[in-house]
Amino acid sequence: MIENHSYAQLEALNLPLHELRAAVEMIALRERNPILDASASRMAHIEAAIALLDDSLFYARMYKDTSEEGKVLRENLIDDSEMIISLIRNGGIYP
Repeated sequence: MIENHSYAQLEALNLPLHELRAAVEMIALRERNPILDASASRMAHIEAAIALLDDSLFYARMYKDTSEEGKVLRENLIDDSEMIISLIRNGGIYP
C-alpha cells in the first residue's frame, strides 16, 4: 500500500538498480555489514545478467546467422548467461 510508505521509501522503491546497488555498497562499507556487502555483490551480478539478456535479445531479434561465427556467438551468450544465472542463484565468487 502506497499510503503506508514514506516519501523516502517510495523514492527508494523507484531507484534504478545501479543507484540502489551504489547506495547499498556505501552503507555496507560504512556499517561494515557483510550481508549488505553480499547484497550489493548480488545486485552487480543481476546487472550483468540484465546486460547479457539485453544482448541476447538484440542478437536473437537481429540475426539469423547460421555461420560458424554465429554459432560460436550464440554458444558464448548461452555459457555466459548460465554462469551469471548460477552466480545470482547460488552466490558470488569469493575474492
